[in-house]
Amino acid sequence: MRRGWWGILASCLLCLSGCATRYAYRFDLERPEEARDVDAVAEAAADPTGTRLITLTVTNRTAAPLAVDWTRISVLGPDGRARALRPDSDLGWVPAGATQAARLSPFILPEYGDEALANEGARFVLVSRGLHGDNGETGASGSDGSSGGECQDGGPGGDGGPGGDGGPGGNGGDIRVRLTCGTLTCDDLLEPLSQAISSQGGHGGRGGSGGRGGSGGSGGSGKSQRTHVDSDGNTVVDEEGCSAGSRGADGSTGSSGNDGSAGVPGRITFIGGR
Repeated sequence: MRRGWWGILASCLLCLSGCATRYAYRFDLERPEEARDVDAVAEAAADPTGTRLITLTVTNRTAAPLAVDWTRISVLGPDGRARALRPDSDLGWVPAGATQAARLSPFILPEYGDEALANEGARFVLVSRGLHGDNGETGASGSDGSSGGECQDGGPGGDGGPGGDGGPGGNGGDIRVRLTCGTLTCDDLLEPLSQAISSQGGHGGRGGSGGRGGSGGSGGSGKSQRTHVDSDGNTVVDEEGCSAGSRGADGSTGSSGNDGSAGVPGRITFIGGR
């Protein structure tokens, strides 16, 4: 039995209409040679520049329905980042003895120049990953301060509200793998398979930003002193003047929320056999 990488797509670039500018991708699924008595078979085909999706076909060879959480599948690229994929329809369970195909998107790779060439021979791993936690909501903005009356200072702006905490990431799905070891010992298969099959917890949501502090109110207008000259020629002050009021202080920005906790990775269970 040839050693392989279950769930890994190895890319090969092909030239299109002038090799200097545009490329297409061909992917080969690297995995151990298929055994006849495995419970399920998965095949993947990828088109990152045309339909921009991965077609994942799952065949259930058991006598019972097979649960596949199609919404927890991600593709792990050579940069180490997992990108969530979504099916274009809700497929649910795979019936006993049946085959179902899911169109998972988006899967997009560059077609031109050095960015495309960097993916020559790269490996893309299909993994089970929990959903990303919801991001926290932005805090409420503080109210603006009231404007000052004549000769009065403006009122202070209200403080912004705190941002909401991010939601927890979803847990990774549990994966059960039955090994058909053939002439090899099962230990020979565990190392490559354990690296190729992955179930990861989703990232926690980002904490929301604190609300903006309210603007201070504008200061009131000033006024001039009012006077008159009496019959004796004296200047009499009728009303004192005043300077314009100062602008009120701005409110403080609210505190940001905490990031959510990451989801728990799923369990990978290997069952040995012959």
